[in-house]
Amino acid sequence: MIMKKRGLFFIFLMIIMLNCFSVSAYLGMTPAKIRLDFEAGKKYFANFRAMGGRSEELEVYATGDFSEYVRFDRVNLTKDHRSFTAYIDLPEEASKPGPNVLYIKVREKVNESRRGIVTRLEVGAKIIIKVPYPGKYALIKTFEIRDVNEGEPTDIQLGVISLGYEDIYAIPEVLVYSDDELVDTFNLGGVHMKTNDEHLFTREIGGCYYKSGFYNSTALVDFGGKFKANRSTYLRVGTLHVDIIDWTKKVNNTGINKFFVEVESKWNNDLDNIYAEVNVSKDGNQVDFFKTPSIQLGRWKKEILEGFFNSDGLDVGYYKANITIFYNGESNSKIVDVEIVKPEGELFTVVIITTVVVLSLIAIIAITAFVVYILMKRSIKKSKKT
Repeated sequence: MIMKKRGLFFIFLMIIMLNCFSVSAYLGMTPAKIRLDFEAGKKYFANFRAMGGRSEELEVYATGDFSEYVRFDRVNLTKDHRSFTAYIDLPEEASKPGPNVLYIKVREKVNESRRGIVTRLEVGAKIIIKVPYPGKYALIKTFEIRDVNEGEPTDIQLGVISLGYEDIYAIPEVLVYSDDELVDTFNLGGVHMKTNDEHLFTREIGGCYYKSGFYNSTALVDFGGKFKANRSTYLRVGTLHVDIIDWTKKVNNTGINKFFVEVESKWNNDLDNIYAEVNVSKDGNQVDFFKTPSIQLGRWKKEILEGFFNSDGLDVGYYKANITIFYNGESNSKIVDVEIVKPEGELFTVVIITTVVVLSLIAIIAITAFVVYILMKRSIKKSKKT
């Protein structure tokens, strides 16, 4: 009876909670994000519009950085008038350099007379105010060296932004490394920059003389500050080559099995009609040969070729697979080991049968020993009576 009463109480409580927390509308706001540059004493304004909401009235407020310098043309919004304007009167000085985030928020007004648990929807827009750093300060915004093939020209693109109160003279250089060994240095000139100025430095490298491979690159920008701005990227120089990086290493000896070959392009262009031929042999004798369908291989991409290996009836053990990849008039081969095994189900059956046989033998031996023990015991009793 007590359990039944508790169950009814919980059902009643759930009904109350569902009534309290029901949500039948959404609350939105536009614009969602604004970016501003800090200027001492500068005055900004931004127009906003709230959308939706269950309540007839909404209230507007500000929070976050610089919220004490914000005022509104209206702080209470009705269902017919959801638009408002935020006025931001920036101070003469900012206490925190870098991105400052101001939130303009709208929320549903709560009816104070309503009893129980009350929920309300709330939404906010973000105003990011970029405050300059003291003195001289700069960052590298973008850094890219375009991938190429051997012998092709490439170019460097380096974007710098000045974020300090003082003007700077930015002098960038780019260092190129191969296996931690410096192989090249490029000076990109210099330029005067004011606060919040951005400049894109470029440099063309005609007829790239780097060998194929992977090169780490570091950009350094001297702007007269306590440190140099830095950022890293990499340069890939391609050659017309496709690597065989993985393959199916184990197949069952029953029926036709899928056989996968994973390849990777070292070329900075797409390659069409890539396929593989696989020759499987044992002690120099061919046991199967198959060819995969053709695929397209994107530049620097990895893909999987799929073929079918007929291993039906082959003895378990290791076989040699000669995998040859064909691409753009070129080819690449690799001889690998492939193991032929019995299917897991068959192995499981063998293990079960073996276990049953062993247990049966143990049982027969135990029963025989017990019978012998009983017969010997009776024999001893008879001999004592006589």
